[in-house]
Amino acid sequence: MDFTETITGRPGTIRTYKSLYKKHLSQIIWDKWDESNSLRVLVAEWEDKSLSVATQVSLLRVLKRLGAHNGFELDVRDKIRSLERSKQEREIKVWDNAQAKKAKDWVKSEMLEFKSEFLLGLHGGLRRGEVYGLQRRDIQYDRNRIAVRRSYNGPTKSGKTRFVPLSRELKNALAFAKDFEETQKLFKTRNPNEDMDKVCKELDLPRITFHGLRHSFATSALENGVSPRIVANWLGHSSVMTTLAIYWQVVNEDEVSLNFLP
Repeated sequence: MDFTETITGRPGTIRTYKSLYKKHLSQIIWDKWDESNSLRVLVAEWEDKSLSVATQVSLLRVLKRLGAHNGFELDVRDKIRSLERSKQEREIKVWDNAQAKKAKDWVKSEMLEFKSEFLLGLHGGLRRGEVYGLQRRDIQYDRNRIAVRRSYNGPTKSGKTRFVPLSRELKNALAFAKDFEETQKLFKTRNPNEDMDKVCKELDLPRITFHGLRHSFATSALENGVSPRIVANWLGHSSVMTTLAIYWQVVNEDEVSLNFLP
């Protein structure tokens, strides 16, 4: 059986993995695979091509499947962890509370059509795919929470439903959906980073992507004394250690709230 026919997962994942295999892995000669050297050479080639960390991680996951298909049990876990740590160290960019408020106020004034999506990132920590997967039934107005059940093209990254708080501002912003059918989606799928670019440029703010709103939400919560376990649950992380490993390095300890003191 051809290897590409064995690839399983969400439709987008299958397309990505097939493309990566054809571009970067289909020429591997397994009879010449050297356990101590071949993986190192491959990763060096990917770095020389300036492939992103995300692409390299995906390639390693495809490589593990490809190896099994050819009778090799490849252990790529350490390399993936190393790459993901380097990605986190380089790519976590956030706004502080003053910058976030400045952006929020401007969006509410000048980009009203973007307000709901913007607040879902900043006040709920949703990934952009999760924003475009939201249905009317997910907004639990009476319980002041949102059920994050899916991405726009399949399950969430963890495959599980999680619940995030519905702030007063976000609740008001999503009031337009109260009369929607239960399974009607709230938004049409699009790229919100174009709007984020506009916000950053107009206000001369540090450039962050829509995912940066999620990062800003998480760091602000931790700085203000919210339990890391609760933040992990809001973000859909399987472990508190994941949350701390990603975010504690960018938490401004000078901004940690002392409201909890008696």
